[in-house]
Amino acid sequence: MSSRLIQTAEHGLVVFCGAGVSMVPPSSLPSWWALNEQIVASLAALIERYCGAAQAQAWAALLNARRTAGSFPPEYQAELISRHFGSAYFKVLQCLDGETPNAVHESLAALAQAGVVRVIVTSNFDRLLERAFARRGVPLDVHITAAQFEALADRLAGEPSPAAPCQLLKLHGSVEEPDTLVDTLAQRMRGLSPAICSATRSCLQRYHWLFLGYSGADLEANPHYLGLQAEAATAVGLSWLVRDDARVTVPPSVTRIVSLFGERGELLRGELPGWLQQAFGRWLAPAADPAAATPLTPSVPAREALVRHTREWAEALGPERAALVIADMLGHVAGDPAAARELLAKVLDAASTPPNARPALANALANTLNSLGDIAAARQVAEAALARLPAGEGPERIGLQSTLGLIDFGAGAWAAALEAFDRVAADSAARGDDERRGIALHNRAMVLERMARFDDAAECYGEELALVTRLGDVMAQAQAQNNLAALHLRTGHYAQAIDAARAAIALRERLGDELGVAHAMGNIGSALSQQGDVKGALAAYEKILAVFRRIGHRQGELTTLLNLGTVAGEAHDHARAEAPLREALALATATGHGGERLRALWELAATCRETGRPDEARALLAEALEQARAAQDRAAEANVLVETGVLHWRRGALAEAEAALRDGIRLRETIAEPTALDAARSNLALVLRAQGRLDETAALLEALLASAAQRGEQGTVAHLHYNLGALQHERGQVDEAVRHFDAAQRWYRDAGQTTRAVQVLSTLGTVCGTQGKVGASLAWFDQAIALASEAAHRDAIGAGLKRVIEVLLRNGYPDIAQTFAQRGASG
Repeated sequence: MSSRLIQTAEHGLVVFCGAGVSMVPPSSLPSWWALNEQIVASLAALIERYCGAAQAQAWAALLNARRTAGSFPPEYQAELISRHFGSAYFKVLQCLDGETPNAVHESLAALAQAGVVRVIVTSNFDRLLERAFARRGVPLDVHITAAQFEALADRLAGEPSPAAPCQLLKLHGSVEEPDTLVDTLAQRMRGLSPAICSATRSCLQRYHWLFLGYSGADLEANPHYLGLQAEAATAVGLSWLVRDDARVTVPPSVTRIVSLFGERGELLRGELPGWLQQAFGRWLAPAADPAAATPLTPSVPAREALVRHTREWAEALGPERAALVIADMLGHVAGDPAAARELLAKVLDAASTPPNARPALANALANTLNSLGDIAAARQVAEAALARLPAGEGPERIGLQSTLGLIDFGAGAWAAALEAFDRVAADSAARGDDERRGIALHNRAMVLERMARFDDAAECYGEELALVTRLGDVMAQAQAQNNLAALHLRTGHYAQAIDAARAAIALRERLGDELGVAHAMGNIGSALSQQGDVKGALAAYEKILAVFRRIGHRQGELTTLLNLGTVAGEAHDHARAEAPLREALALATATGHGGERLRALWELAATCRETGRPDEARALLAEALEQARAAQDRAAEANVLVETGVLHWRRGALAEAEAALRDGIRLRETIAEPTALDAARSNLALVLRAQGRLDETAALLEALLASAAQRGEQGTVAHLHYNLGALQHERGQVDEAVRHFDAAQRWYRDAGQTTRAVQVLSTLGTVCGTQGKVGASLAWFDQAIALASEAAHRDAIGAGLKRVIEVLLRNGYPDIAQTFAQRGASG
């Protein structure tokens, strides 16, 4: 037994009671996991009338398995249910109460009576502690409401009275006041109130804390919970009781917090209620068998009461709302939108489904169909439901209008989508509906991005993030972060893109949202590709593609196929690029995704160009240009014009190439997308150089170098230094050529790109050697030889040495040529 705990007990303790305290018989309240499992089972029982008992039970088992695997936390389940049921959700939590306190409750009341326990802090909703104190006649001040916590914080800030009764802080509310209950993810993300935090800080500075029956789950989500981390350096100390069972592991969050307390923190092993008798026997009456451990398995009557209560709660809400919740879980938790579609369609087809339930069901089905890429069916469902609504504005009409805006967005009808979202945002703001306004802001930002209004989109995402963070809406935060990552990718801010995508992944993993994680990983894959990590990017996309295909997410599958083709093409592996691009073109055509179809057309044209099929490339680009202009998609039109210019250049039609490229650049200059603009200007530089306009080429490359350096794109900077080196060498400006080549090789060496570094060092040796700078030439070749580790490296060095030797022999310097030949032999 801990001597420190006993010593500090004489000066008063704070006891933190978790759910495990009330699970001890005869109280036998369910654990959070048992409660949530039964809630899903009771909801599933209501949908059996639509899909049959076997299917309903299979879906319930799937969802509960996700929870067991740690991918469906209870607070996220509460969040999804409360979005459909509102405050009615919290009535199910009233089963977390009982009439009979157990030995732990009774012991804590006795210890309070003895002056040992001064404060009890609990996350439990039940009133078993209050009943135990009342049975013994021990005074207890209970704090539940905001006003009560504010008064307590003021009182604890001063010197406490020794005669003051024990204080009970019910952090997450109490069953008799459902509006005080805290259970959803959004509520937990908002954190504890300033008054509660002030009270717990005062308690940490004044008393030793003892944690009983608490897993530390809140610390996993929020390491700042209770102020334990912030106050660890100066707090009195803490003892954390863990079950004396080899199967029970201590969560990392708990181990870390205890370690922060140093010698003032300790982990103890024991079973309730017997451990309390062993630890505090001097203050407690002897128990019949103080060492006996009481199993935490709920009794049969307790399990029956749990089933009865959750089923009565679910039946009061109705089968249609139960179907909405299960469908939401299937789509967002199980990653199976096809199953959600199946369920929603069956409920809508049922003759028993009442008219007032149909708009919400239709809206959910339309959104699910849209996510699966079935745009035509999604539009049909939403428009039919909208036509059946009575005239006038209302939440059902606004929801369907928002869904139609999303459908327009998916079809590339930007103006129509923006108009719909502007209308929804304005109406939501007028109604004070912050949740719906956050959704409208998110959707509006997506459209602004597609319209190439990037500053407006970033501002809109920022406004949304501020709103949903204040609301504690983790799902909306994850969506906004992921879309911000995509926006940063488009504007060339790759480090910011990776940061935003990682933030989205962390949030999605908390929710157990495999689909959301895949979306965010896609943005990281794109950033890796832009940074030159082709192998990493391709591996990431293959993994993501498998996820999307497994769950039937056609939009995700389409985007990933395009990304696979893009990355392979940029790595000059055009054979590998063609298959996913052709598959993407077919899928985009079948699903009606206009923007993605355009991208597939111009990228497939580039593949045909690089594999010697210019006529096919020309036909694809002509089709893409017509579609882009019809859709008024300026960014896509610019991309097609640039690809057309590159095709003309490769064919030797330089005038046509310059005209197409300049048209594409003029369009790009109206769009704040600097990376794409500079890519077009780089292609123009190639054409100008082919026309012999070297001064214009040099000026353009210098401008591109400055632009890339300003954006921090060091890989692009190195590539431009190399191109400028080659150009200046062609112009006879050897010193300038060497300066640019040197800058390029230094970056390639620092970045670990050895092949590129050896190639540039060999080029430097060749340039200097053919200009008679023998010492400098040999020094560059020596550096290349020192780096060479592959046959391709040695081939590059050998080719450069051969060129220098030829020049030296031709000019009558056989001895010096022999020195270079010896370098080749030694390498």
